[in-house]
Amino acid sequence: MKNKAFNVAAHAFTPADKVLPDANIWLFLYSPASAAYPHWLKAKVSLYSTAWGKLHASGAKAFIDPIVLGEVINRLLDDEWKLIDPPGYGRKYAKRKDFRQSADYPPAAKSVQSIATQIMADAQALDHPFSKWNVGKMLTDFGSGSTDWNDQLITENCLHHNLKLMTDDGDHITGGLEVLTANGKLLAVCPP
Repeated sequence: MKNKAFNVAAHAFTPADKVLPDANIWLFLYSPASAAYPHWLKAKVSLYSTAWGKLHASGAKAFIDPIVLGEVINRLLDDEWKLIDPPGYGRKYAKRKDFRQSADYPPAAKSVQSIATQIMADAQALDHPFSKWNVGKMLTDFGSGSTDWNDQLITENCLHHNLKLMTDDGDHITGGLEVLTANGKLLAVCPP
């Protein structure tokens, strides 16, 4: 079943709205790297930032789950790793594990911890009822190459908890969700 995409800039949040921001939204809102985004992306970040303010002002509720938080933390750590040890010939840390075992890692992890703590303060924690889902079908869908595993987990969690998904990920086309987005592809392919 196709998702129904709604323009996040035009959405009138209400206290009844329950929203799960996807990892890309948290990164737009909290990542220090967002300051260096190109102009076109800063405009999109501004749309989500404005929507975020409206969400909170309306009394709507934002949620965070372990999959999304894990994606955010991993991306922020990769950004820290690239700053400390830029990709290319002669890297100090060829693998993330090498970085994790270095003296450079604890300060990077502390920086990421600070951002994750801010995120947790702005959203309610949400558990995955993984044992209740049709994991066999999900694995079959994943094995077909048509879906991302984490996207499926996020979709199932939204369905289970009756949440809207706020995302800029153009891959969130199916699942039967209400999606709040500024992504033109989703808005075109998944009309309400």
